[in-house]
Amino acid sequence: MYTKNDIYKTNVRSRDYNFEQWSKAHYTNVFRRHHETRQKHTRNKMNDEYAERQNSYNLLTIMVFASIFILISMFEHVKKILIERNRVKRISDKNIQDD
Repeated sequence: MYTKNDIYKTNVRSRDYNFEQWSKAHYTNVFRRHHETRQKHTRNKMNDEYAERQNSYNLLTIMVFASIFILISMFEHVKKILIERNRVKRISDKNIQDD
């Protein structure tokens, strides 16, 4: 990075302005800042996209586990109904045989 001493030529009598040195220092700093800003923007955009994908994956995982839980609950309910039907059928068959 350039300092003010580099920008000005020091003569015995006075300081003459060195435009070439100033423009080199100024535009180097401007380009560097612009490049850093662009990199920061790109990095922030990538982080936002990553966070968005993670949220989607988390939501998908929750939905899958909720669906599995609902299916298991439904199968347990159907199993109980079938067991109860078989029990009622056996009782009714037994009553019919006794008559």
